[in-house]
Amino acid sequence: DFLLKDEEEAGFSKVEKRVRTTAGGATGSVRNLRIREDTAKYLFNLDVNSAHYDPKSRSMRADPNPDLPDSEKKFRGDAHLLKEGEVQAWNRLVLHSQLGSTSQESHMQALPSQAEALYKEFKAKKEKVVAKSKTNIEDVYGNAASKAKVDQRLLRGQTERYVEYNRRGQVVKGEEAKVTSRYEEDVFVNNHKSVWGSWWQDGVWGYACCRQTLKNSYCTGLAERNDGNHGLQARAEASAVAGGPEEAGGDGRKML
Repeated sequence: DFLLKDEEEAGFSKVEKRVRTTAGGATGSVRNLRIREDTAKYLFNLDVNSAHYDPKSRSMRADPNPDLPDSEKKFRGDAHLLKEGEVQAWNRLVLHSQLGSTSQESHMQALPSQAEALYKEFKAKKEKVVAKSKTNIEDVYGNAASKAKVDQRLLRGQTERYVEYNRRGQVVKGEEAKVTSRYEEDVFVNNHKSVWGSWWQDGVWGYACCRQTLKNSYCTGLAERNDGNHGLQARAEASAVAGGPEEAGGDGRKML
């Protein structure tokens, strides 16, 4: 009779998984296997100070060539895979489940379908709020993108009008074109002949026509303009109305 020894029959119950490779059948693990034609990760940069390569897990998390442009890179590191594809969408889903921003409690590992449904509902509500806010802003300020585009030559103020200047910057020939503004210009209020800010003295702005230093004042003509101390009187009157300890200038003396 033919008998088998214990060490010989021990191999009958062993099951091995065969992996198909380019060189034929082989027995081993399917983790991080690469095709023979692919360049190994540790060969992209032979510098000893480059990215670390773990031979056990066959992983290189960092970028071996961080100085190269993206168009010339063939491998950006295993950590780069966590920033592309559906990984970011999955991270947002997990973050939404962990923060508990919904009224219902959801657990990503225990109830993944419920967590995904709540996240889709949250995104739909968010899109409605953003669309409503955009509509309200367009109703108030308008939508310049939907209107017809204005000629760029008009926006930049370009013109073919010929103007000749002398050495002092004065116009000798032609007429100088004024740059248009979105604000109203040369608007005279309260019977003034000049605009506010056309006159300045001792740190006070006013009108050049009458040298008034109060913006809402009426023009008094040349009578007030001949008064050289009108700016000082205006400051004294403003200080007296404010009720401060100094009814006049900064020296504390009362104006007569």
